[in-house]
Amino acid sequence: MSAPDPDGAPKKGNRMPITLICSCGQTLNAPDTLAGKSARCPKCGQALTVPAADLPTLEPVINASPRSVLSPEDLFEAAHRSIVEIITPQGQGSGFFISKEGLIVSNFHVVDVCRTVLVRLHDSSEVTAQVLRSFREHDLAFMKADCPAPALEFAAAESLRVGQSVYAIGSPRGLGQSLTRGVISAIERRFNGKPYIQTDAAINPGNSGGPLLNENARVVGVNTLTLTQSEGIGFAVPCTVVNRCLEDVRKMLGDDVPDFYCPACGSNSTSEKYCSQCGASLESQAPPPAPAPTDASPGGAKPASAPEKCPACARKIEDPKTKYCPQCGTTLY
Repeated sequence: MSAPDPDGAPKKGNRMPITLICSCGQTLNAPDTLAGKSARCPKCGQALTVPAADLPTLEPVINASPRSVLSPEDLFEAAHRSIVEIITPQGQGSGFFISKEGLIVSNFHVVDVCRTVLVRLHDSSEVTAQVLRSFREHDLAFMKADCPAPALEFAAAESLRVGQSVYAIGSPRGLGQSLTRGVISAIERRFNGKPYIQTDAAINPGNSGGPLLNENARVVGVNTLTLTQSEGIGFAVPCTVVNRCLEDVRKMLGDDVPDFYCPACGSNSTSEKYCSQCGASLESQAPPPAPAPTDASPGGAKPASAPEKCPACARKIEDPKTKYCPQCGTTLY
């Protein structure tokens, strides 16, 4: 090999390797002849883009998150202990732990006007959670359960790409711990001025509030809605929005959290009778109690029988033992 010029630059004909680090941890030394082209990782097969030759630095390029890409089986195993089913008198949905101290995030439309909800953990045990704060404009609600749990991490917003594989885990139709797979169909769809991630991963009633995960088991969004009379068009609140709301919740938790959650505006009140934020009467908005624990929790009683009519579609319920509405699928008890 010929010696470099005095200024340290290689002479013409030399091959200055460009170092890349794959998400699986494999290091590649691509020759500068591949600048602007793709190289493939010999370990996992992932295609990596080699930076242009005129870049001023040869520092290692991190192509993706340092966490390894997980198979669907390993991803579910890594995430499912953090995902819960949320049960209220109005129905059920999903949620997930975002701190090991028991902080849970879900959709506002799952929690609705409740101040406490029943949380069913991955092992079918049940605990009660207190609703701390909700953000109706983003359809998010945060609650606290007195139980430690592994927390899911959020993905970096800049890592999201159209076509990226994603997974939804939740309790569709009350069927807990269900996983579906799809891709990100669009990064930023807007409804009423609010951004959403579009995905074709199957999202059904009961998935609301559950996480949309990337291949590293990091949260890219909170599943929230689907387009009616369509298939494969679901939406999630982006992780950037969730993190902004979480900052407000964490600031609130830095102080003594008031006990007077207002279901009208989602804020916490310093007054017991009237919301100090919106003025709503807290006494006149007595929330429904959290559902009674079932036999899945120690000392719990069996759930009540089905109502005479479905609270969602008003269909008459013939069988008092049925748990789901035969017309719309709403959980009855």
